[in-house]
Amino acid sequence: MRVYISADIEGVTNVTDWTETERIDGTDYEWAREQMTREVSAACLGALEAGADEIVVKDSHDSALNLIPDKLPRGVKLIRGWAASTDSMMALVDRGFDLAFMVGYHSEGYSNKNPLAHTMTHARLMATKLNGNLMSEMDNNALICANHGVPIGLIAGDKALCEKAEAEFPGVCVAAVKEGIGGATFSIHPLDACDLIKEQAYEAVKRLQRGEIKCIDMPEHYELEFMFKEHKDASNAANYIGAELVDPHTVVFRCDSFKEYITAYDFMH
Repeated sequence: MRVYISADIEGVTNVTDWTETERIDGTDYEWAREQMTREVSAACLGALEAGADEIVVKDSHDSALNLIPDKLPRGVKLIRGWAASTDSMMALVDRGFDLAFMVGYHSEGYSNKNPLAHTMTHARLMATKLNGNLMSEMDNNALICANHGVPIGLIAGDKALCEKAEAEFPGVCVAAVKEGIGGATFSIHPLDACDLIKEQAYEAVKRLQRGEIKCIDMPEHYELEFMFKEHKDASNAANYIGAELVDPHTVVFRCDSFKEYITAYDFMH
């Protein structure tokens, strides 16, 4: 069994401020990346103990140079940097994986459930919607996985995102390691977070073996909407072929093809 793990940082326990997420000049970044690495390691160990044969981890935050390679379990393969693929945070998931995990994930832009809530870029985008619903990075990445026939087994991150995952992904396991309250976070202990993630990763592999985890259904139609903070960014995105500027801050793109959708999503945001 081959397991793919995509790792982010804004959903890691106790990570609360943007300065903890920035590789360059981040005041508490070193601690945050160490905890990110511990949580990913816990997911790897749980999957391996449950019977996974191969694990590939994609560092998916910002520079994609955050995870500490020699602190991951032996045998785990790591993708660092960006692969110039529209699969982005799930690059190379098309290579015959059986199950995907997302660790350190966070609530979507326009949410008030995580002080670091955003979708792809907090600097430029206020909100992203697909078919009228607010969209998280988790939602987009689940579509990428489903397009390749890979179901989602585990979501680890903030409480609201975990609740969303349970409502949307058949059979998924979740590990809620913190809750956002205004500009604050209410988190479990870093080592308790690792124990929880390991336990749920183990259970996810077992659920897949029992046939309890399934891929989500792909939409027949895609209506992608970006709400930009600055009107100039919306005007720029509206230059994408097929995009429509519907108000000074909002651009909409409609299509019936996943390939068209994911390409527009990647280039416009």
